[in-house]
Amino acid sequence: MSNSGIHGRTVSSLARRLAVGAATSSLFIGLMPTLTLANPIQKNAYESCTRGLLGEGIQLEDASSACASALEPRDISSCVSKISNETEVSASDALDACIQVRRPRDMASCVVQIDDNVDAATSSDVLDSCTRSLLPDEYSDCVVGLDASTELSATDLLDTCIAADYRLPSVLPNFQPANGSDESPDSSIEFDDSFVE
Repeated sequence: MSNSGIHGRTVSSLARRLAVGAATSSLFIGLMPTLTLANPIQKNAYESCTRGLLGEGIQLEDASSACASALEPRDISSCVSKISNETEVSASDALDACIQVRRPRDMASCVVQIDDNVDAATSSDVLDSCTRSLLPDEYSDCVVGLDASTELSATDLLDTCIAADYRLPSVLPNFQPANGSDESPDSSIEFDDSFVE
């Protein structure tokens, strides 16, 4: 076989592959608007939030205000739905809490986990504590873990874990001299400031 025959087949094969690829891409791109319009998950987040809150019994004005001011509107409706359906907290109280926090879904999980696992805790106290917590998942783990391993009352559990939630770690080193004297261990170091004008 000659070189020109092999080269001709290679070019012909490459041309067919490019043509099929271009046709497939055109078909996919042509269908893309249809696929996205038909996808129910692509609903407007604000619409989904408002419908969800109205479905939970929230007044229209409160629902529209909460959804309009939310960074992640679906998180607000999900938070309210989870709390009001899985605890004794009203949808209205749940909404008040959900719009106050950075992580509404985490806060809702916190409320439900504590409510399910700590029998003596009242839903309103749990809601208040989870709303105040900076790390609601860690907070609920703390409360449930202490409840399983201690005889603390529900109020003491909530208070103990919320106090631990706000404790800052030590960020500065201990400046106490190792030898117990009042003299700083680095007092022998002198600084040469002759280079400063």
